[in-house]
Amino acid sequence: MNIPPIHIKTDLTNQDEKTTIQEATKEELQLLIATMERELASGEFFTSHENYASIDLGKMPLLIEAANNKHVGLNLNFVSNPIDLPSEIGRAISNGKEQFRYVVNMGESGIHFAAIDCKMVDGKLSLLLMEPANLNSMGPAMLAMRVSSCLKREAEIIPKPHFCIAVMDIQRSNSECGIFSVGLAKKMFSERAPLDALHEEILSERLPDGMKCDVLEGEALDRLLPPTFYKHAQSQRRLDQYIRAHPDGNDTSVNKKGELLLDRAKRLMVPVDEKLISSSIHQKRIMEYSAISDDGKSV
Repeated sequence: MNIPPIHIKTDLTNQDEKTTIQEATKEELQLLIATMERELASGEFFTSHENYASIDLGKMPLLIEAANNKHVGLNLNFVSNPIDLPSEIGRAISNGKEQFRYVVNMGESGIHFAAIDCKMVDGKLSLLLMEPANLNSMGPAMLAMRVSSCLKREAEIIPKPHFCIAVMDIQRSNSECGIFSVGLAKKMFSERAPLDALHEEILSERLPDGMKCDVLEGEALDRLLPPTFYKHAQSQRRLDQYIRAHPDGNDTSVNKKGELLLDRAKRLMVPVDEKLISSSIHQKRIMEYSAISDDGKSV
């Protein structure tokens, strides 16, 4: 018996389906933002049961797209696994890019993000990885090791990189590495003068205080960077360390309101478990998610 084909009639066009998906995504984002705002108001932002690291991983392509739309020339891309980084860098160089950036995740076995700034100078590649936390934890250490290993293993794809890890040590919470990394990538673009100077030091292999070219941290790093890189630091102690190394770091405004670094930090400090923790990065996440919720191109 011949069974005639069944034709299912649908009223949804491809454009209708796309619009439906966009509306669902926007609704999801708005619910997430409402949860973030509620936790921020109640003081639960630091102890939230939401897995924001995983949520950020899923939304990272949208966050990156929104960042590129807002900052022309940012040249920011997302790399979900360090194994793909050399080919991404090689593609950027082949396309004539002289300076470009990445947010990179540690890969299949976990979630941890860092920001990377790449610059080509006279055929030489300088690569600066900004780690928002420190290398004493498994995630950051594993990510740094994987990036370094992948760069060395794929030497035929890209020029031999001059690689440096800048250990920012501004993250104290568990789930904010993604938002820190997006913010640091933007800052490496907007604060290009000190970054270009740092790339010159990396390429010449003459980093301050005789430090090795593979890791830059603490006072030696703090002296090189302007205060805007530290505006989301979560602990007062870390801010105090920065000011000791960079005494004029509290003389320059760090936002459009004209606030100084320490004044802004004081305004945003919240008591959590008998400690003062800055809510700045959590407010930053709300702003980033609001941007992708409001921008039709990104949803």
